[in-house]
Amino acid sequence: MSPPGLSTYGARFTRALVVVGLLALGSVNQQGAALSAVGLVGVALSWLATHPHRPRVWAVTTALVAMVTALAPSLMLVPWASAGVALLVYLQLHRARTGSGPADDRVALVLALLMLLYAGASRRTPAVGLALLTFVLLAPGALATLELRATELRAGDARAALGRRGILGLAAASTLLTAAFFLLLPRIDAELLASSQGDAEMSGFEGADVNLGDLASLQGSEELILRVRVSDEHNEPLYGPFYLRGLALDWFDGVRWASSRTATQRELVEPYDFGLRPLPPGVLRQEVHLEPTVSAPLFATPTVTRLFSDDRVRVDELNGRRFDDTPRRRRYTAWVDPRLGDGAIQSPTASEGRFGLQLPSDLDPRVAALAAQIIGDAVTPEDKARRLTRHLRDTYAYQDIPAEGEAGQGLVSFLFDTRRGHCEYFATALAVMLRAVDVRAVVVIGFYGGEWNDVGGHINVRRSDAHAWVEAELSPGRWSLLDATPAGGMSPGDQSLLSALSDTATAWWSRWVLDYDLTSQIEGGRALANLFAPSGDAAPGAAAPGLAAATPILVGVGALVLAIGARGAFYGAARGPRRVIGPEERAWREGLALAVRRGHDPPAALPPVEAAEWIVARVGEPARPLLSLAWLHHEARFSATPPPDGAKRAKAALRALRLLPRAVPPSS
Repeated sequence: MSPPGLSTYGARFTRALVVVGLLALGSVNQQGAALSAVGLVGVALSWLATHPHRPRVWAVTTALVAMVTALAPSLMLVPWASAGVALLVYLQLHRARTGSGPADDRVALVLALLMLLYAGASRRTPAVGLALLTFVLLAPGALATLELRATELRAGDARAALGRRGILGLAAASTLLTAAFFLLLPRIDAELLASSQGDAEMSGFEGADVNLGDLASLQGSEELILRVRVSDEHNEPLYGPFYLRGLALDWFDGVRWASSRTATQRELVEPYDFGLRPLPPGVLRQEVHLEPTVSAPLFATPTVTRLFSDDRVRVDELNGRRFDDTPRRRRYTAWVDPRLGDGAIQSPTASEGRFGLQLPSDLDPRVAALAAQIIGDAVTPEDKARRLTRHLRDTYAYQDIPAEGEAGQGLVSFLFDTRRGHCEYFATALAVMLRAVDVRAVVVIGFYGGEWNDVGGHINVRRSDAHAWVEAELSPGRWSLLDATPAGGMSPGDQSLLSALSDTATAWWSRWVLDYDLTSQIEGGRALANLFAPSGDAAPGAAAPGLAAATPILVGVGALVLAIGARGAFYGAARGPRRVIGPEERAWREGLALAVRRGHDPPAALPPVEAAEWIVARVGEPARPLLSLAWLHHEARFSATPPPDGAKRAKAALRALRLLPRAVPPSS
């Protein structure tokens, strides 16, 4: 007999978690939203229904659904993931309509957890993170009430038997167990699930072509693009500002920049290392967390020497890198060596032929004349570049947002008419005039500056930090970074304390909750193995021993051990020594549970014999075997000697009780 108080609370907890799982599923994509809507409506109708369900109908329906979900993916009608999600929703509907006890509610919790895991692997968003946090907070209460209901403790008896210590211990065990499941349960990689991220494009980065003026659309936008932590060989953070190189563009037709070198070569990328490997002297480490963007390049300062990522990367001859997979949140580590210079182009073919010298066929001759006038008697590429850069910085004005009528202005208009514009115009003017005086040059687009977060020790880079500059060959085979944009147009800053705290919390949530995936678990296991590996046993190039990546695994194992200990030490101790249950009492419990499942639920306050008589008075002779079980239980419990053939008689009565009919609801 489930106590009314516990039954009510248990149902509320379970239903809340079922709704949380379905809502998380609905945030994945349109298909998930449709299945979520069907599931929410279905479970609501099931919870409100008063008429008894039909077991045969549900059995046939379940068989049909199982057959369809098995055949449809095999026939390539729907993806396996979609069929699995549809099956989860149906099973949740089935349980909501046919479930009647703690065991069914536990199944509902497992189904809700599976939906959350699918949503978390498919789309790592704050909404899914909030749903997961809600599950973690409510699951202990649900597990605690289900445990109490399963042991058939009445509300009053539960407080007397367990006490505050026992209930708190049970809640602590449930909380720790939930945390252990989250940290240790294998996380499905989002690559295995056909989900659509639907992330926004970044104008100027999503394609191979960049129209003059494209970067203006990013100015003023505070949307976060990436977080980067730059540190030296002693793991001391560096504040910057840094030029985060994206793509190099070498072909200009007067209106747009493009790259003549396609990214066909796949770069050798090592597995993501969580920043554990020791750095060689003079090398900097850049740990980047990149938000989802369509076809986004890999951003890093020039002269990358090693790259650690779990994603495939393609690189072109100009050292422009792009990720090879679908858009999603990414993390990677780049080693850079500033001693190699500030220009990333190292390909020998970049110094051959007309590369970096091409000019539009219809270029206004005034541009070349202006370039010749500015360089004067300069002979070396370095002197020419210095004079051209100084002229643009001193003579032209920076304007991030184009004035009315100036949006999309051409290079000639910038140089001779308005004499103001954003970084893209300064970079284009410098590159074109360098080419006009026989200096190889390309335009580079990426990011510069950002906001330093003193709490988290990283730099926040936003859309408004998008920037363009020039790389030019100032000596044979050696390319250097040139920036003609006036200093007023580049303004890295610091975050306020409140903003830094909020951003650090968001970054922590993204790393340890939204981005906690199978890779994190594998790397954590490797780091943990290295901690206990004998000296000299680590494979060459293995990650240095450290606790950073192993922390989640250690916490998960610790939570699991504490959960088991808490339940035993608090809950078990509070209940006192476990009473041995004989076959007569076990049969009585099974018989009463059968009667409750068939709609005959006596008042919670009635002892066994009175409860059986209550059911017999309403059902008649088919319930007589239950009364026999109640008297057998009473005799075995309170008599000095066990009843003769008690186990045999209890088994026979339990077999006869299977003919008990289902309760007929009163007519309205």
